[in-house]
Amino acid sequence: MTRTPDVIRRASASLLVLWLGVLVVSFAIRQWRRPTPQPLPEVGSDAAQGQEPALRVHKGFVYSDTVGIEPNFRIAARETFEFASGRLELHDVEVTLYDRGEVAYGMVAETARLYPSRREAEALGNAQLSLGGGIAARANGFVLKGAARLFESTGQVAFAGRGWGGTASVARGSLADNTITLDGGVSVVFRRGEAPTVLLAPTAHYDRRRATLELPQGLDLLWGDLLARAPRASLLLAAPEGEVRRLLLEEPVSVAGRLGDGTELSFSSGRVELSGLGPERLRFVAEAAPSGWASLHWQDAVGTLWELAAYRLTGEVEKRGASWVEGQGLACLSQAGAGPLARRVEAHDLRVELVDGRPAGAIASDEVRLADGSNWAEGDTFQYARQTDSYTLGGGKSRVRLGGAAFTATCDAVEGGRDGSIVARGRVVGRVERSSPADPKAPPVNFASDRVSTARQGEDPIILEGDARLWQGERLIRAERLEYRRRNGALRGSGQVITVATFDRGSEGVEEATVRARAVTYEQPAGEVSYEGDVQLVNPQATIDCQRLVARMDGAGTITHAVLSGGVRIVDTATGRAVEGQRAEFDPAADVLDIWGMPVLVRESAGNQLKASHFRWYRATGTFVVVGEEDNPTEALYHAPGGGRELPVVQTPAPQRRRP
Repeated sequence: MTRTPDVIRRASASLLVLWLGVLVVSFAIRQWRRPTPQPLPEVGSDAAQGQEPALRVHKGFVYSDTVGIEPNFRIAARETFEFASGRLELHDVEVTLYDRGEVAYGMVAETARLYPSRREAEALGNAQLSLGGGIAARANGFVLKGAARLFESTGQVAFAGRGWGGTASVARGSLADNTITLDGGVSVVFRRGEAPTVLLAPTAHYDRRRATLELPQGLDLLWGDLLARAPRASLLLAAPEGEVRRLLLEEPVSVAGRLGDGTELSFSSGRVELSGLGPERLRFVAEAAPSGWASLHWQDAVGTLWELAAYRLTGEVEKRGASWVEGQGLACLSQAGAGPLARRVEAHDLRVELVDGRPAGAIASDEVRLADGSNWAEGDTFQYARQTDSYTLGGGKSRVRLGGAAFTATCDAVEGGRDGSIVARGRVVGRVERSSPADPKAPPVNFASDRVSTARQGEDPIILEGDARLWQGERLIRAERLEYRRRNGALRGSGQVITVATFDRGSEGVEEATVRARAVTYEQPAGEVSYEGDVQLVNPQATIDCQRLVARMDGAGTITHAVLSGGVRIVDTATGRAVEGQRAEFDPAADVLDIWGMPVLVRESAGNQLKASHFRWYRATGTFVVVGEEDNPTEALYHAPGGGRELPVVQTPAPQRRRP
């Protein structure tokens, strides 16, 4: 019984000794295999400079900072060194920044320092801040202040997105407001076309919650050789880091520079708003500047200057430039060239069509006024084509009114050409104000026709076509076509000419007669009027037909002498007496008509005839005188049913001697 416990005790002691031996051998083996201890690496730390050694090394380190129950920022690192002062140095760092419990930014860096007691961190070595939407910022480092919820770049920061990139001297952010501010000069380059766009600004403020970018100290925007400036600007994005929805430029806004083809361009206005209409398409609205206008100027290589000014300018901008611009409220478009022509259009709504940023046409409506050189017109609609340099002005609610140097008119539409000419169409009625040197109080000349046109600037005639009429006082002329010169009062007419002529009857006053012809020419400086082609003169006493009538007039336009040629035929209204000859002269004051022919034939309704080479008709008494000439006999065939009263018999004067 006593031997068994002894055996058990000896066995237990042997096992214990064996176990201790195994432990000693295992410890010796581990110590033998363990490498020689080396000092801890202190990359980028104070310990590397011999100041503070690291106490511990952590693998897969994670640190979170909160504000209340919401996360503030979170730091994760592959390896972390802990120092006696309590600071941590992290390698291969990822930082997550939060706003209202949601991820706002992400950051990666090669190394970082964390100060848990102060709730601060510093990212070092090629630190990159991600804003989402493919936008990132890079700097030599970022300082994160957890208590104040602020972060700031160390030195210059570079940032980029899809198709653009830029730099700034420093970037500061606030997690409390979810904002980022770029200071010290901001420059951004956009590369979405052949020519890059460069934005320069002293500072920029980005509010992610509102998706806005503010440029409170203004900006310079360069596109090719164009420079735009504004003292303040703001951008509204479709979403944080999204596409630009709207750009606001505060007054005064200016643009100046040169297009690719050499066209000089300048723009000035008040507040400008640009909004997106789709891919690479923008709508802009420019308000008036403090001076009262928003204006746009173009000047091409040949010297043609265009200016558009309005209370408000709006338009669309595409990839290759503006496609159209419209003036609203009260708009004015003017064109001035290297030559003497100058054109100006005013309207409540005026749109200019653009091709490659240059004017190609214009459309205007609502109280349109056009000034073309010395001519002007007013209507309701206006269209212009630069390719042909022509325009059309139409009436809507009312007829078109037009005028120029001492003339006014109304019509249905007006057309203008490259040379400055004007054509009025549709029931044209007008008046020409002019004073005659011989009669300063002469009444104005009125006109009416289906079509009226004026010649080039510097040249004179007004051309009337289609039932054309001119009248001055009691005098009237009507034809298919009339050409009137305002400077000297000269007139040419053709096609079924009808006119009312006045004859000076001396003490008896003035006698009117209707003249018909195929053409008429009136030369006021020479005091002469001529009718040609089937001329017919009708007055209460007689009807006269000939091929040509040339008359002299006084300053008032009254005929003082007339010459008829080309076959003359006269029919007396009272007696029916007909006289036929080759040429005639009429003296209205003496009321005497001389007729020549080979021979002159006088016929009466009763059959009486008289032939001679020269007759003189005293119209006041109805007396015919045969003017005899040597070697030119006369012949008379006489019937006297009425006692000889139809044809008074007058003795033929003695023949005159023939001159040597």
